[in-house]
Amino acid sequence: MKERACLFMFLMLIQFLAKPQDTNNLLLELKYSNEKNKALILNKLASANSQSNYTKSLALGMAALHLATKYDQQNEQYNAYQNIAYSYLQQDSLALSLQYYNMALDKAEEIGDSVFIARSEFGIGSAYSHKDYYDKALEHLINSLKIIETKYEKKEDTVMNAQRLSFITNNIGVFYQRLNNTDKALEYYKYSLELKTKLNDSLGVANSLNNIGLIYGTRGEFGKAMSYYNMSLRLKQGINDKSLIAETIFNIWELQIKQKKYAKALEYYKNAAMTSDLFSNRTKILMYNNLAEIYLALNQTDSIYSISGKAIKLAKKINNNELLSKAYLLRSQYFYKKKDLKNAYKYQNHYLKIHDSILNKEMISKFAEMQSNYEVEKKEKQIAILQKDKQQNIAKLNKQKAIKLTYLVVFLIILFVVVLLIIQLRNKQKQKQHFLEKQNTLIEQKLLRTQMNPHFIFNSLNSVQGFISSNNSLKAMSFLSKFGQLLRNMLENSRENLIKLDTELETLKIYLDLERERRENSFDYSIALDDNVNAETVNVPPLIIQPFVENSIKHGLKQMKKDGFIKIGIKLENSLILIIEISDNGIGFEKSKQISSLEPFKHKSLGMELTSERLAIMKRSIGEEASFTINEIINETNDVCGSRVVLRIPQRKI
Repeated sequence: MKERACLFMFLMLIQFLAKPQDTNNLLLELKYSNEKNKALILNKLASANSQSNYTKSLALGMAALHLATKYDQQNEQYNAYQNIAYSYLQQDSLALSLQYYNMALDKAEEIGDSVFIARSEFGIGSAYSHKDYYDKALEHLINSLKIIETKYEKKEDTVMNAQRLSFITNNIGVFYQRLNNTDKALEYYKYSLELKTKLNDSLGVANSLNNIGLIYGTRGEFGKAMSYYNMSLRLKQGINDKSLIAETIFNIWELQIKQKKYAKALEYYKNAAMTSDLFSNRTKILMYNNLAEIYLALNQTDSIYSISGKAIKLAKKINNNELLSKAYLLRSQYFYKKKDLKNAYKYQNHYLKIHDSILNKEMISKFAEMQSNYEVEKKEKQIAILQKDKQQNIAKLNKQKAIKLTYLVVFLIILFVVVLLIIQLRNKQKQKQHFLEKQNTLIEQKLLRTQMNPHFIFNSLNSVQGFISSNNSLKAMSFLSKFGQLLRNMLENSRENLIKLDTELETLKIYLDLERERRENSFDYSIALDDNVNAETVNVPPLIIQPFVENSIKHGLKQMKKDGFIKIGIKLENSLILIIEISDNGIGFEKSKQISSLEPFKHKSLGMELTSERLAIMKRSIGEEASFTINEIINETNDVCGSRVVLRIPQRKI
């Protein structure tokens, strides 16, 4: 669904660059004009043909560049670079497109025109987004946003800059939607809608309403989503653009699928399919994936393999990994329905490999850093404007008082104002420093969790692979079903800083059951909560217990073929500290280390190390101790009979 928000990016880019021109009049003008004026007309013709004839637009741009260079017409050189870059982009020649956009940016900086610079930054951002380089795309779009926003706030060319600002904010909303940051996406989409409403831009308002509907649909707020889609559809029907109407019809169809109204969605598909010739390749892939999802839900599997094959082929053709991963997942689910576990596992691996590579922690960090830098810079600019206004008012006041007061009084007033400004500035700097430190700590927590999740997935996949290879199909199906639930829980929980204890225990039980089956029931376990622990209200970081349980299974109980036992006890100390105790009847911590040191391939407990780091970050964030201790259990004969881990998690501020 999120792809729909991108369909208008290049239409908006054309509107951002130039207004439509009457080609017949331009051709007549070109015929009778002298050579010096032809570069301007050729650029207008190139822009006019940019949507209908890319090859012709490119040739016109090259001709304009030749004449503009010959007569040293710098503005027309810039426009030619822009037109050529856009023509290459429409032909999927990203390298050449970026080359000419950067040449346009250099020329804009040479001319010293800030609007030209903003247009080039916008073009570069759109080029990168065309190939899903989201981090670079957002960087250049924010550069463009800063320039246009400054001009708009200064009320320079208000209407044109409002149009430009609405285009840019809409596209930034697209990127946050791709990151599943629905709050930020909604913020930028509503900002864009506000600007388009002031401009009486019916088409722009319709598109913004459509995009806001997408966000509410993603959030599961289906009533709001349908309301925005209906408003968008009414405007588009008034404009009478079939392709735009088709897009909203398609989105309504997807909303029915999200609501699991599969039979109704299959019937509604006839309306969407009739307009499929108006869809872009991305929309067609979405249509194939949605159909496959409907047929899976209705257990009508005959056409799924063929439909998902079309999606895979087209996604590879346009190099869209996000939609390709979805097609692989649907094909995996198809084979699972067919009880073909070998192919189900194969396509699930294809899905995981691509899905994990789309938005890694480095890219997420870049997005967070760029957004943070932009917001800090914007606030600093606002502060500077306020300070400037304040200083101007003080200057006027001092001038009036200078007539009545002595030089001494004037001096004292100025001195007082200066001291006051210094104190305010220092206080603001301290507040800003504190804010940034807290933000940095939160980002570290998110990055650390994304580092831990792949580790947990890798271990679980090893369990799946080992069990399936035993050729026990019934148990394999059960095992794979549990693993799917485990994977879903993990993906959902990893988005949160904290989750409820009952959610954590649900995931832990699935993990323990999987390990018991894989290890032929060589151990058992129990989980006990004290009466003062309400699992529905107590908060814990996601996957905080699992590394310790994993350590007990892989090391403490490794040598035991039967009668192994893991005991998990949870209590609340003084209503402030959650105490989680994990104990086993294995060989003990020290002996386990000795055995591990003799093995040719030594296992490094990455999960334990990451848990230590997570608890350290929690302490820095909330200012209270979060820790764990590991001890061996000693029996009456002074022999080691197991290990015990005590985990302490503060509750008051988290």
